[in-house]
Amino acid sequence: MTVMIVVAIIVSQMKSLETMHLENQVKWYALIQWQPYQYFCCGMIFQNVQECRDALAKYAIMKGLQIHYIKNDQVRVRAECMEKCPWKFLASKNSHNNDFVVKTYVPNHKGYRKNTNPMATSKSLSKLLKDRLLTTPFIKYRDLKNLCKTELKLKISLTQARNIRKNVVADLLGSYTEEYKRLHDYVQEINSRNPGTTCVVKASKVEGGDINHFRCFYVCFVACKKGWTEGCRNIICLDGCFLKGVCKGQLLCAVGRDGNNQMFPIAWEVASVENKENWGWFLNLLKYDLTIGDGAELTIISDMQKGLDSAINEHLPEVEHRMCARHVYAAWAKKWKGEERKIAFWKCARSTFENDLKSQLREMNLLGNGILEDFMQYNVESFSKAYFRTTPKCDYVDNNMAETFNGWILDARCKPIISMLEDIRVQVMRRLYAKRKFCTTWICVVGPRPMQKLERNKELSFKWQMVWNGDEGYEVSNVYDQDNRHIVNLKSSSCTCREWELTGIPCQHAVCVLHSEGLEPENFVAHWYIESTYLKANQFMIQPVRGKILWAETGKEEIAPPAHRKLPGRPKVRRKKDKNEIQKAGKLSRKGRIMTCKICKQPGHNIRRCPQKMNMVLLLSPFYNKVLS
Repeated sequence: MTVMIVVAIIVSQMKSLETMHLENQVKWYALIQWQPYQYFCCGMIFQNVQECRDALAKYAIMKGLQIHYIKNDQVRVRAECMEKCPWKFLASKNSHNNDFVVKTYVPNHKGYRKNTNPMATSKSLSKLLKDRLLTTPFIKYRDLKNLCKTELKLKISLTQARNIRKNVVADLLGSYTEEYKRLHDYVQEINSRNPGTTCVVKASKVEGGDINHFRCFYVCFVACKKGWTEGCRNIICLDGCFLKGVCKGQLLCAVGRDGNNQMFPIAWEVASVENKENWGWFLNLLKYDLTIGDGAELTIISDMQKGLDSAINEHLPEVEHRMCARHVYAAWAKKWKGEERKIAFWKCARSTFENDLKSQLREMNLLGNGILEDFMQYNVESFSKAYFRTTPKCDYVDNNMAETFNGWILDARCKPIISMLEDIRVQVMRRLYAKRKFCTTWICVVGPRPMQKLERNKELSFKWQMVWNGDEGYEVSNVYDQDNRHIVNLKSSSCTCREWELTGIPCQHAVCVLHSEGLEPENFVAHWYIESTYLKANQFMIQPVRGKILWAETGKEEIAPPAHRKLPGRPKVRRKKDKNEIQKAGKLSRKGRIMTCKICKQPGHNIRRCPQKMNMVLLLSPFYNKVLS
């Protein structure tokens, strides 16, 4: 008898545990993110009445049901279909644990989908589209209406679209503010998980205020720091791009070149505004991390960034500062347009020695009166290969590496600050590992991209012939033009065209000599392009970082988003066009056109301001005749 009682107690406890497990499963099911065409079930539990209403509204929008509330208060929610079909829903409050439980649910529905829905309010639609509008919080109302029409098959009004965007922006501002508050915790987590990393955040208070506003955030991971120092050339590309989220700002980056002539991220900074002070802070920290001193052995390539030139002159006075030739051409071509002038510009930029540059300048001078004077107004030494140093072994005249990095992180730039920084960190972490695996696919010790350049020089080498003096000098002349001659020295790895010294890859003249001597040009490529050097740059890995719930709290003063800067005047809707910019569509503007009067045939005025017309009007007026009499 006693054994039977014990067995009955155990069975009852097992049933209660099984019931509790099923109840937790149903409750968990109600808390997951709803997907299209989900359904309810009897016994489903919601935490509160608002969660029940949101789930019901999402279900009605996704299914296209014309649902309306029969009862809707803090104790019960009863809904039926407006098409008089059997569909019913009832959820009420449980008196024991204050949960909302689905008591009645009839899923049978008879009706047709319509393009309007009473459940599709601006509040419910903003919750439904929040994740979709995260990257484009300031979407145009027209595009938002089209999005609801194509994705949800709903027709919304302009007021609804305005309210939806307003609610989404308000929710995003709340998440942005929370992420700025945890910046100190994020810095501590980065530094603790990646020892040797430089991660700094700077904030300050506005004069007369108590709020600690965000100023700058800088990070340079130890893996990127050591990788650039041991396996990359002494050349850095600097650039800045705009953030596209709710809180505006700038992202400044420093990018190097690896052994395959691809980008190697070094460091990046989030700044509230791009100016000399923030660029100076960025360069000062970068100078400390990479131990580059005054920049005597360093080369920097940049665009025409605000305050960057003066910051470089102050913090890196001995650096070789190259300007992006593509941006120089964009400014120069506003006045001098045409395909021939474009070709002449790039020939000057890609000339590797001074005599070739002078020859190209003489040809350019024939393409327009004053064209050479305007070209020389720009600092030719900063974007022409003829004046580049040969130590970096890089002859690129553009800043494509930094711009590639900006495009690479385009999706991350739309997110809040910590989410953005985490996305960039994960992308760089994956890239370092992927590039280390990519090295195993090389067919020779030289990287694929440098090898393409060497193969091109091999094809061009057949146009040259070599004469040896018996010592160290090789005279290489063109087959079709004997006056075009260069001297190659294999011991010093040099050629009078300077291309071999600039790139570290044998030029077409050097390849001609190497083939004549029975040598392999691959063995004379600089060590920067070799597999062993490439592996040195990618041998260090970024260590994983824990989630927000595991971060330790520093207890430091919370940081607020950057202070809003109201610019003077009315906000510009359209881009301000340059006066010399070509108009692609529409009517040609009459601005700058010299008017000619139809009465007196004189330029400078039209018929309205013609002096002869004014005299005729005075003579015919009664007041003027009365005065004369």
